[in-house]
Amino acid sequence: RDLLKGAASGEVAAAGRRVVPMAAAWRQLLWPKGAPLGLVVAGNLSLAIVLSGLALLFLPAAIVASLPKPLRKARLSLIAAFRRVLELSAKGPFLRAIIICCRRGSGGKLASSCDVPRDFKVKVVSCSEVHVFFVPQLPLNPLHEEEYILAWRLEGAAGEPDWNERLLSQEHRCDMGRGSDKLKFLLRELPENSRLRLRLCCSNAHGRSKWSSEADICTLGRPSEDGGGVGPLGPAAESTKATYIWTQTKAEVGIRIPLAVFRKGKDIRVKPFPTRIEIRCRGDGDGEDEGEVLLAGPLPKKIKVDEVFWSIDEDDEKYGRHMSVQMTKAETMEKWPCLISADGHAKIDTSLLHFKGSGVAGLDIWE
Repeated sequence: RDLLKGAASGEVAAAGRRVVPMAAAWRQLLWPKGAPLGLVVAGNLSLAIVLSGLALLFLPAAIVASLPKPLRKARLSLIAAFRRVLELSAKGPFLRAIIICCRRGSGGKLASSCDVPRDFKVKVVSCSEVHVFFVPQLPLNPLHEEEYILAWRLEGAAGEPDWNERLLSQEHRCDMGRGSDKLKFLLRELPENSRLRLRLCCSNAHGRSKWSSEADICTLGRPSEDGGGVGPLGPAAESTKATYIWTQTKAEVGIRIPLAVFRKGKDIRVKPFPTRIEIRCRGDGDGEDEGEVLLAGPLPKKIKVDEVFWSIDEDDEKYGRHMSVQMTKAETMEKWPCLISADGHAKIDTSLLHFKGSGVAGLDIWE
């Protein structure tokens, strides 16, 4: 203890008023007389590693950015290890009780400022539900606490739509497995069959963080009574608002496309491929041109090209004059989420789709 005091003050007062120089004091501290050489080397090496790690851990951000890549990786590993030690320590009942008391007693003022979450992603689950994934940027402060706010708005609506905010509570949280630093929440009661834009931020007693990068999604629609839906047609349609209707059974997919009176069968070209369909209309002045697109795009599943048939229904009471296309699925019982796998063509929630088939002895089987 006297040697340490002398090292700090530049001299040590001992018996007989003898003054020990600072260099000699540090020498005695780092290499005590009579100590084994191996023990001294191991102790000094451990001390150097600890001091170097602490220095690297608490370096300012401006200096960290200029460090070589190996040192930056080492610093990230130290931070992860230190955070893990704090997490394990915080799980103890005594320390956990202290942390809870400090958090409640301070009203959240002992928490650090929030940082924007990273790796924000959204995955559509059903008609009105999505999974939200992100990685929180948590500080080393064991008293830090924050909550997460998700905002969404409709895209394509008239004017500038307002943002709707939801607090992601613990009841919305999903398990991501042990050791994962990514969080997962289930967001419910969103508009069905709609294009949405979402963003995320953190909040605590010190205020909100910046908003994360925005994510665009389309929620699923409910299948029609015939197991399908509707979608937009190409430029050869009667109007820009004209739509096709598609249906499906366990073995077939059907399409109904409204046709103008002047459209004749000889003007229509249907080209089926295993994973694509092309329907075009030719005019009088098109010559050798294949014509304008009525409906074209990739299919979500494969079809049997040799079993594609089409016809024109002139006097249908329900649909009027239209073109009817029947395609046979390559795999029976496959559930198609859409007719065309492209932007603008809505998808349906296949979990709500049930095929009805004939059973044994007159019973119905629902798949």
